[in-house]
Amino acid sequence: MSTAPRARLERLILLNWKGMFHQPFELHQAVTALEGENGAGKTTVMIAAFVVLLPDLQYLSFRNVGEGPGSDDGDCGIYGRLGEREPSYSLLDLRSGDGARIVAGVCLLRGARPRIEFRRFVVEGLADDVDLGELVLLRDGENERIPDMSELRETFARAGATVRTHDRVGHYCGHLHDLGILPMRMEQPQDRWRFHQMLHTSMYGGFSRSLQTGLRDYLLNEDQRLRNHVARMRENLDACRTTRQQIADADERYRLIADVYRFGWGMVEAAFHGTRLFAETRREAAGQAREEHRQRWRAEQEAILSHLSLVRRHDQTKQTVERLREADREATTLLDRCRTAYRLRQELDALIPDRKEQERVRDEVGHRRDQVQALVLSTRERLASPLVFDPGVETGALCA
Repeated sequence: MSTAPRARLERLILLNWKGMFHQPFELHQAVTALEGENGAGKTTVMIAAFVVLLPDLQYLSFRNVGEGPGSDDGDCGIYGRLGEREPSYSLLDLRSGDGARIVAGVCLLRGARPRIEFRRFVVEGLADDVDLGELVLLRDGENERIPDMSELRETFARAGATVRTHDRVGHYCGHLHDLGILPMRMEQPQDRWRFHQMLHTSMYGGFSRSLQTGLRDYLLNEDQRLRNHVARMRENLDACRTTRQQIADADERYRLIADVYRFGWGMVEAAFHGTRLFAETRREAAGQAREEHRQRWRAEQEAILSHLSLVRRHDQTKQTVERLREADREATTLLDRCRTAYRLRQELDALIPDRKEQERVRDEVGHRRDQVQALVLSTRERLASPLVFDPGVETGALCA
């Protein structure tokens, strides 16, 4: 009959315990030994591991490993072993039988002495290359500090892991049993008491008769129907194997569907981004086209206004040309008149000497006319008087 792979402890990490701010312990898959003087912290380390495996306050009362059972010295509880102010953590880095990495942890918060509050949690999905010791410390510049539970949850989430908290110790132990860490679910107090006795014995040594009897009754309870129970257990184991195989097949199909969904979602996302990019490009192109259209419309309006202005200026120019032509015709007429006047003036100027001669002749004719008129008058007067012969009058004057 083949044996299923067992879970193993790989590392124990203590945060903010007395004398240990951040202390990891690498655990061998077979045996890990702690060596040190009294007060070095061996019991504190074992208590921290005990707390992770069974975080039940009813069973967490301890004495130092080097003290006898009847000794009353030292701190028999957990309160005095925790650091001050900040929360304390005890973390176990485990590897399940199927190779999955699991972190089981307990956050311990000190209240009024000796009250301690437990916050139990299990981390799944943490990658193998993630250093748990570096992950659980927060750095503020050059200083390091212990995170609270919400900060620790965010830190694991950023690392791709999921954190599941448990308010009840039975649910916490049941979860570790489902992951293959604990041998039983231990949801009942008597089961946790027996597990506590086994851990207590492995911590302090010894194997009392009552413990032997209790473990024998716990592990090998006599029953006449044991054979039937074993047969049913085998059937249940076969059914469990079949169920686990079906679960594995379902997980494989789920991963396949998840991959198809992821790739499909990636294609949809790529198409969406491509469509959005195309829409943005088209929007920018439409905006540029609208801007060009507005610019062209403004240019067209300016061209129309310029054309109307040119038409008005053309009409004004035509009117001006018509006025200029009319003025030119008038000027031409005036020029012709001036030329005619100039020609007449020249002709007049040419006739001036004849005019002067004619005026002289006129004046002379007028003088003679006056003389003739005077002579006619004189002749009339003599004719009117008796004719007297005057020898002194020359006859030649009359002839003249």
